[in-house]
Order: sequence, then structure tokens, then C-alpha cells
Amino acid sequence: MKKLFFALMALTLAVVSCQKDVDYTSKDAVEISLNVDAPELGTTRGETGMNSGKGAIDNFSDDEWATYDLRYMLEIYDVTPGYENLTTPVKQRMVQTFDSYQPTTFELRLVPNRVYKFVVWADFVLQGKNTDLHYNTGSLRNITRIDEPSNSVMHECMDAYFIQKDIEIRNALTNSLTLTRPFGKVRVIAKDVHEVNNGTTPAKVKVKFYNHPTFVSLDALTGEAEHTVETVEYTYDITKEAPYSAGYDEYKEYQTLFADYIFTDRDDAQEINFTM
Repeated sequence: MKKLFFALMALTLAVVSCQKDVDYTSKDAVEISLNVDAPELGTTRGETGMNSGKGAIDNFSDDEWATYDLRYMLEIYDVTPGYENLTTPVKQRMVQTFDSYQPTTFELRLVPNRVYKFVVWADFVLQGKNTDLHYNTGSLRNITRIDEPSNSVMHECMDAYFIQKDIEIRNALTNSLTLTRPFGKVRVIAKDVHEVNNGTTPAKVKVKFYNHPTFVSLDALTGEAEHTVETVEYTYDITKEAPYSAGYDEYKEYQTLFADYIFTDRDDAQEINFTM
């Protein structure tokens, strides 16, 4: 029995040792080209005009693109069966930023005959900066919001995108990934605001969320979001120059009173309870 035990232990150690000896800089690595783009745009290229039902890429004005950059970041993990490692990326995080919206391509080399998890996160940062602005991205397994809820309302720069996908690499490969949003957009629109108020518009809106699953963190490697149920209440001014007060609606007789990006569970629909 003792001989069998030691034999099994030796076999286990041999397997562990083999797993740890993967050389991700091997000369046998193959070329990988990963094309990444954001969700399909709501407007046709060259078309103008904002709409609160669309996202930042559509709604950003030239002034906002002069303020913000779109930042893509890529991490890659080895998830070969029997080896799965979601703790340490196989390569240093790759980051690219752009002055306006455009798809991008990551060029890299990977050891073949393994399965990799490609994880991409994209958000908005200040012009010329790579540092976090609205989301803590120190760990893509624990992305958290920096802003308080009252600072995010009616700010299109809170928009963000991500994807994770397992791909088996055998030879040189070109692949494409289209990102998706980890949240929904909640909007309240007054369709008769000018008629009811004789040409005037509200100055402030007070919103109170209750019994609402509030976003705590997002694990971009699994797509799972953690929530806590709490009451959130805040008042904001809808007439300030930024965020938007005019030109933010599909029709001139409409006015968006409230718009916000709410993180959601990817599998289950959830109620959004609030009063205004």
C-alpha cells in the first residue's frame, strides 16, 4: 500500500511539474491576430444627431471626443483542460487607446495546442491618459465603479463593453470579437413636456431606486456580476451643459428626464424599481 501511495504521489508531482513548465515565449509560438470592435452602431456612419436610446459612441459630440479616448485592454489566460489558470495572464496586459471610435487589432504570439481565454474590456478615459476614470480595472476579475451613482446619471462616458471567449490555438489564427455591454440603459422620456409646461422644461429630477440590485463588481473573465440590494436616492440637474439637456432626443418634442447605465445579470431579467 505504501509503495502504491508513493507511486501515485510521484505521478501527481510529475503532472504538476509538467503543467508549470509551459514556456509562453517559446520560439514555436504562432502568430495570432485578434480583431475587436464595439457593438453595432445605432447610426449609419456620417449620420448626425443624438438619441438617449443609443450609447456613447453614437452620442459623443466632437467636444466629447476631444475630452475622452476609447480604451481597449486585452488579457489572455491558459484554460487548457486540466490546467485552467484564471489567476495569472500568460502575457502582460495589452492596452490601446483611440481619439475617436474605431475597431482595433491586437497582434501577438501564443504557444499552440492549448486553449486560451481571451478577455477584452473597453471603456472611456481622459484624452491622452491610460489611467482608470470611471471603472477600477486593476483586476478584470473585480471591476468596480469609481463614481457614486449621482455622478453617473446622464453621462454617456459611463458606457463600457467587454467579452470573454475560449479559443483553441493550433496554428496561426485570425479571429474577430464583437464586444457587448455588461448592463442595460434605463431611460425616462417625457413626450409632451413642452405642451404640458408651456414651453418650459424641468430644472431638476429626483430619483429614488428601491429594492434594486445595485452593481457591486463584474468578473469579466466569467461575465458574472455581483449585486447588493439597497436604496439609492439622488437629485440631479438636467439643464447643465454636460451632461445633455438638449439635442439628446429622437424628436424635438421629447425630453429625456433620466438615463443611466445599470449593470445587470447576464442570465436573469431583473426588476428596476424607482420613483421620480
